[in-house]
Amino acid sequence: MGRTDLRPDITKEVLEEYIRKGYSQNRIAITLGTTQSTIFNKLKKYGLQVQKTRPSNYDEKALIKQLQNGWTTEQIARYFGVCTGTVGSWISKNKLGKYRKASPKKFDAKLCNTCIYGTGKKTDMDRCNYLSITGHSRNKGQPEDGCSKYAKGRKIRGRKELYNL
Repeated sequence: MGRTDLRPDITKEVLEEYIRKGYSQNRIAITLGTTQSTIFNKLKKYGLQVQKTRPSNYDEKALIKQLQNGWTTEQIARYFGVCTGTVGSWISKNKLGKYRKASPKKFDAKLCNTCIYGTGKKTDMDRCNYLSITGHSRNKGQPEDGCSKYAKGRKIRGRKELYNL
């Protein structure tokens, strides 16, 4: 059994007239004294679409450039004045993910738990004991977000133990 049309007075021609005037779904519903979902279903049934209520800020060239420069979706959203979900939709709908700059690999802080220089403490500042054990910095010329001196084994507690291995 099919559903009965409760509003047969809302025809394709009536909807086309309101669309031509630039009415939104909500405004058409209010004018005709029905719900927005009824208007949505009628538009879908007749293959009609209302105009967007506001123009899109989408600029594909600018978006590609920002993705290549490593911008986050939050930064791109602020630039275009839209929400982050909209930016995600643009990227997936237009298959722009291939332009996204690969994010740098983050150092796995869990490695500090199995490193001979690890202290076992939770904070980033106290996690590595390399400087106090060896007397020099662990990251000569390397970024601080990753440890260049990871060595798996039992933790070394002091300088003396380093030389008595």
